Amino acid sequence: MNSEVRSALRSPFLKIMLLAVLLVIATVIVFYALGYRYVVTDQNYRFFGKASGGQEISGTIRYPSGETATLDYTGGTITFENGDVYTGGITGIYRNGTGKMVYAATGDVYEGDFLNDEITGTGTYTYANGDTYTGELMNGKKHGNGTYTMSGGSYYQGHFTDNMMDGTGKYVWASGASYEGEFKNDLKDGKGTFVSADGDVYVGEYSNDKRNGYGVYTWANGETYTGYFIDNYMDTRLRNEDGTFRYDDKNDYVHIAEATYTWPNGHSYTGYFVENQIVGVVIGG
Repeated sequence: MNSEVRSALRSPFLKIMLLAVLLVIATVIVFYALGYRYVVTDQNYRFFGKASGGQEISGTIRYPSGETATLDYTGGTITFENGDVYTGGITGIYRNGTGKMVYAATGDVYEGDFLNDEITGTGTYTYANGDTYTGELMNGKKHGNGTYTMSGGSYYQGHFTDNMMDGTGKYVWASGASYEGEFKNDLKDGKGTFVSADGDVYVGEYSNDKRNGYGVYTWANGETYTGYFIDNYMDTRLRNEDGTFRYDDKNDYVHIAEATYTWPNGHSYTGYFVENQIVGVVIGG
């Protein structure tokens, strides 16, 4: 050993550094022997605390968002720093199986299935305003078949996609009115049947929550209209793809087809309509 190495080993600074490293190693060994673990999950959750038999028991979870929570596996709870509390099945540090989530800020409560720390499966949301949802969920959103009931008495029963009414379902208003048919992005869209609280019935096509396309409207007094609609109006005009109306070479509206309006006394009119008004025009080319 040359003189430079012997001199370095006698350096107070190096001795302190070596002692610090040994203390760190000793501390890690002691913590490990006491059951403490530092874990990083596949979702980049970070945990430090006690573990036993491969299961985290108690400690702190830090999420990628920066939020933290306290794990109590024995008590079956995860308490979040914002006051939210989860009680139920836990696998590793993930909410898993059946559980209950109470949200401190809103007062909303969810009870049902969890999968890999996400609300996925079937369950029930009870909202602080009195609304409830029972059905299928994916990643915390209404997704699949379910029933949403509003505190005022209205309800929707059918299919959801990403929290929105989407697909086939039935919406019933507290007034007694109802719509059963197709939905898209929370709106009536496609084919369906609407029954008003007064007894009027419409069977036909919808677009963007309005009667658009072909349908039959029957009033409670017996009057009927069979034909095309535009934005809830009886309207037989032909529209271009951009929504503008088509005209013929005489600058008259081009109509899709004739419609028929029938009165209870048996009288009827067959012809063309513009915004609920009968018009006597000749069909254009």
